[in-house]
Amino acid sequence: MADYSLTALIQKVRRYARVPSSNQMTDTEIGQNIDLAYENRFPATLKLSSLRRVFKFFTDPNVDQYATNTIDVDNPLFDFKEAVLESSDPVYIGGYPVSFSQSRVAFFERWPLTQNQQQISTGDGVTFEFTGTLNPIPVLHEGVSFTSIDSNGDGVGLTASPVFSGVFGYETQDGNFYNIRGPITTDATVVNAANTINFTTGVYTLAFTGTPRSGEPIYANSVPYAAGRPISMLWFNNSFTLRPVPDRVYEVTIECQVPPTALENPGDVPEIKQWFEYIAMLAAQITCEDRNDAPTLQILMPSLENQEKLVERRTLRQQGNKRSATIYSSPVRNNGRRRSWWQGW
Repeated sequence: MADYSLTALIQKVRRYARVPSSNQMTDTEIGQNIDLAYENRFPATLKLSSLRRVFKFFTDPNVDQYATNTIDVDNPLFDFKEAVLESSDPVYIGGYPVSFSQSRVAFFERWPLTQNQQQISTGDGVTFEFTGTLNPIPVLHEGVSFTSIDSNGDGVGLTASPVFSGVFGYETQDGNFYNIRGPITTDATVVNAANTINFTTGVYTLAFTGTPRSGEPIYANSVPYAAGRPISMLWFNNSFTLRPVPDRVYEVTIECQVPPTALENPGDVPEIKQWFEYIAMLAAQITCEDRNDAPTLQILMPSLENQEKLVERRTLRQQGNKRSATIYSSPVRNNGRRRSWWQGW
């Protein structure tokens, strides 16, 4: 029976790259090249159906953005930007299909970030600390700022950034204020009692770094919203944005392209054994590049290209049996009801 283990893979790379001795390159170095080939080059080169997964996470009430979690290793979003290479439709939230976009222009044309401006006070040339409650509420976690003009005619202002749970890594309903000229902390886990806001209740306490001049209006800028079941998703900069903002916990499922499971132990084998030779050749390619061995690389490339076609063939065959999606083969649903073509799109 053929051996597809990591140990055998290392030996195969040595033969392809013509580095039979560990004096030329250690097993650790070749293992590193295998990791680079298997986890980086392989999934970046080929989009295989066998590397498609259904990814699932849950929303939090009044939280619209979901990015990589860097604190809670048990959270589905932990290290998400490394675990998922790309996301695409179909997307379901609470079991309902939702629209999916990767264009900020298209998404925010439908869900504009129009700020509401409210005058909260008037400067007296002395007071720089203010408390109060925004209206209307709740407001988005991004887009909250308080601004005015100081005695020198310069703008003064504070902008809010969400505070994250120090235990679970999710966004809380509290935010801290920072000078609009920076620095702005985007991963705080402790509330600053002297400069804070609750995005749901609108209650705020703030202290400008400069003093608004006498008679100058002090404005609060925010984006209010009405929470509900999300029907649209934006995927941009490794972050999901939902609209409407969730009003409760919803299950979100989405199809993703993921990297293959890492080979960490000597007995580990690739997810699909057919990949063995292709991975070995990719790792040998990297090894030849490291050694500036152009002659060996030139000999290797035709075989590598052939193996790439063989690995991809399974996905191409599977896709070849699928009917191309058209407006007639893909019914559109509206609030769970099928819409016919004569009802418009």
